Amino acid sequence: AIYHVVSTVSSAEGKLQDFIILASRRPPCDTGDPYVVAFRSVSLPAHPPCEEYTRGETLCSGFCIWSQGPMTKISYYNQFTPGIVSRVTTNMTGLSSDFANTYQACERFLIENIKDPQQP
Repeated sequence: AIYHVVSTVSSAEGKLQDFIILASRRPPCDTGDPYVVAFRSVSLPAHPPCEEYTRGETLCSGFCIWSQGPMTKISYYNQFTPGIVSRVTTNMTGLSSDFANTYQACERFLIENIKDPQQP
């Protein structure tokens, strides 16, 4: 599925960022394998960049979700460009807040989309 996502975090230009995201969900292939939710930015002619937002890009990101008895283990992965390395290494407090917002948004996405689209 393809989603238009507007971030709650402002870009360097002071505008909110938007993303056109391709999302893919893969159920486990075997016992012990994770459920995978993967994301990648895509270009979509129907949604070109607009003046209101700074168009962001996520190279590859996503979640691996494992069942561990009565609990669930969730790992988040995010590949980013060298252009934001200095922000990541010098702004850990702000990054923590950014990640908390990202995790909350992703949690809402997972809850709202819990049904596998490949299942009736």
